[in-house]
Amino acid sequence: MAQKDLRWSGLLQQMSPSLTVLSRDQRQIIINTAFEILERTGNRVGSKEALELFQKAGCRIEPLDDEGQKVFFPQHLIPECLRLTPKRMLLYNRKGEPTLYCEGRNSYFSPTSACPKMWDPYTGQRRAWGKADIGNAALITDALPNLDAMFALGSLADDYGFDTFVHEVHAMMINTSKPIIYLSNEVPDTKAICEMAAVIAGGWDELRRRPFILQYDEVLSPLKHKNHAFDKFMYLAGEGLPVRYGSFTMSGASSPVTLPGATAQSIAEALVGLMAVQLKRPGNPYMMAILPGIMDLKFGVLASGGPEYHLFHAMYTECVHELGLPVMATAGITDSKVVDAQAGAEALFSYLCAALAGCHINIGAGSLESHLIGSFEHLVFCNETISAVRRFMKGAPITNESLAMEVIQEVGDNLPNAIFVDREHTTKTYLQEQWQPGLWSRNNFQSWTAKGAKYCHQVCNDHVRQILENYKPEPLPEKVLAQLEEISQAATNPETLSVSKTARGTHRRKFRAA
Repeated sequence: MAQKDLRWSGLLQQMSPSLTVLSRDQRQIIINTAFEILERTGNRVGSKEALELFQKAGCRIEPLDDEGQKVFFPQHLIPECLRLTPKRMLLYNRKGEPTLYCEGRNSYFSPTSACPKMWDPYTGQRRAWGKADIGNAALITDALPNLDAMFALGSLADDYGFDTFVHEVHAMMINTSKPIIYLSNEVPDTKAICEMAAVIAGGWDELRRRPFILQYDEVLSPLKHKNHAFDKFMYLAGEGLPVRYGSFTMSGASSPVTLPGATAQSIAEALVGLMAVQLKRPGNPYMMAILPGIMDLKFGVLASGGPEYHLFHAMYTECVHELGLPVMATAGITDSKVVDAQAGAEALFSYLCAALAGCHINIGAGSLESHLIGSFEHLVFCNETISAVRRFMKGAPITNESLAMEVIQEVGDNLPNAIFVDREHTTKTYLQEQWQPGLWSRNNFQSWTAKGAKYCHQVCNDHVRQILENYKPEPLPEKVLAQLEEISQAATNPETLSVSKTARGTHRRKFRAA
């Protein structure tokens, strides 16, 4: 009988780093404060459908203004709705393969969205976005292995009128197979986007069964819920599609400057959406989300690179984990205007904190100047950074092989000339142990100089151009492409071209019908 190796008695062999900012008692205090905000302070809600559901559920409702009424949520309703909410969200790629397992401490990464300007990778000029640029952002994201989902990165400036977002999603759908996070204005263009997704999935039932799209919407902090945002996710819940809703709180502006207060308010705001969804369709998948804004009161700007930003992110993530729900936040965003040392430091700090906290989906790659400039080079840089962070998160599992006692003994027995570099143990395991950079330089000065002495942003630009000029995404069938084109064009007609991106459309179109 083999002797039992007592070395592993009571020892957890697998190790993965983690970050804990709050104790369990502290998390519960913040959550209880969020519950108190919901019961005692209330939130403004304008959606008629949601107000009816809240009233039937026993909420106290008081008149407030022309855009909504104030709703106070009884304490018992919140845990009831939490109990109904699935504890994970599973998103698929457009081929119907499970891709994002939003549960446990899994972390996934995506570009940001809605940057009004971009750096042109060929001219180096800062300019507005066109539809082809959105498609190129999707193409690059599809080619980068450590970006797990696609968000539009830019804000389409082409004059597509009210339904600009339909065209953004159209450009993404034909250039990437990865799950898509998207923006929309109101229910009509949300319907058009879902219709395109259903065409790709093979029908509405298949889309419900294997969703590969996830809408992004935010609370109008503090404590106000936009009618069109509520109407959109109530429509999605009615269709049985996953819902993501949460806060964009600016600590010091639209929430308390103190992070515990800002976190409690953000959780309260996201829980309003959760309760509406579960009252509409019990058991519908729901993801709580936050853009953890820090208002720099000196300059009056969003400080995405500040350490408080990442602390806020971790506190919110831990509290949502305590509630047992999927969570989305931001990571990779920098205050720098270009891909430079500041961008690198802030992106690494951000991604490492996000992964250590265990946030499920982290949007933000490609974002410079705090969401104001989108950069393809930053997408490439973030992909490399995430790769390094993922190696760090693998940790160092403790096994007989990793303790390497046999090879240590072997080298020790052959001193003074034996070393480890020529041992079988080394050749067999070093690629598993050692992360190899794809773009970052480790060679010496002479070799670096001989290859052009290129700085990191130049290397990233070369990689962007290589992808744009050579990479081909997996194509969709011609019939599907034709249907997507028809839907996207039907969402825009001459009557709506003058309607702004934020104004309500007055004309009924194909997908405006109930």
